[in-house]
Amino acid sequence: MPSDAPPVHELSLFMEDTVWPDEDQLETYVERSGNHYLAEMRRNAERGSTLLTILGGFRTAFGAGKRREIVLWQKITEPRAPRRRCSRSEVPARYKEPGTWMNDALALRDRWESRLLRSVEWSPWY
Repeated sequence: MPSDAPPVHELSLFMEDTVWPDEDQLETYVERSGNHYLAEMRRNAERGSTLLTILGGFRTAFGAGKRREIVLWQKITEPRAPRRRCSRSEVPARYKEPGTWMNDALALRDRWESRLLRSVEWSPWY
């Protein structure tokens, strides 16, 4: 007899990044993040040094808020890393060098917000 109980799994961590591109830079930001950030993430994965896996990118519908925004949904592949990173007062210099997305994206936006989210053991997202 099938069980109605959802499957139970280990808890996962996700990072939600919300960015507010400069008003006239939304399409440029979408294009460059797809080309630049995604390529950077793929290179990190090939080297075996990835912290995040991109699961989706979303943008608000026209008229949905005061400013247009983009939300990036990422799974944290190394759960202990955010604790180590968040305990530091400064982002390591290698992540802010010219040519990295963290540095280059500042030409298109100056505000973003990151949140850590944890799944529950019965969530289909794990």
